[in-house]
Amino acid sequence: MHASGLTASGRMSADVADHCAWRGDSVLWLNASRKASFPGAAAIDNAVGELCKELDLQLRARGQMALSTRHDAQLSFYPGDGALGFIKHYDTKDVRTSGRKITLLTYLNPPDWCHGGQLVIYPPDDGRPCTVEPTAGTVVVLCSDVMHEVLPSTESRVALTVWVDGCLLDKHACYVPLTAAPCGAYELEQEDKRSIWRRFMSWLW
Repeated sequence: MHASGLTASGRMSADVADHCAWRGDSVLWLNASRKASFPGAAAIDNAVGELCKELDLQLRARGQMALSTRHDAQLSFYPGDGALGFIKHYDTKDVRTSGRKITLLTYLNPPDWCHGGQLVIYPPDDGRPCTVEPTAGTVVVLCSDVMHEVLPSTESRVALTVWVDGCLLDKHACYVPLTAAPCGAYELEQEDKRSIWRRFMSWLW
């Protein structure tokens, strides 16, 4: 897709004049027509969609958040050769006042990736930053107002990003705290899948 010239330089919000000073990627938005043209990308996007549904159930059961609209996925292509990654930024200023609640990143690079381009996450409590290698199939879930950056890479780097809107349940007019999780709503069959979810939830709060 990138080689076919379908991608465009990544941009920041409208109040940023020099987008290229912030990020060095080219992007492609996976709208309905593009997913129809690229079934492989559509399959990955659909899998991420199922993950978002499970995440919504988990967050509702914890009485924290209800997810709603999932934005079109964004494929990001970084050219490598040590070019600019994406300097420190957050995807929304405050999840308590904006629509975006969750950022979900899926990495599509080789499993033996060792070419830089790590994601660095900066905890809101000024704790120790967390560095994630962008290897094949790695998925990162974080609140959209958590500061993060992409380091430069020496080879082409690919990621799929999805943002999900929602509302914080303690701010919702119809909020009723759950005394227990919905019966069977997110019971997972495999213990390793439960372990994955525990790791995901620890990244959020």
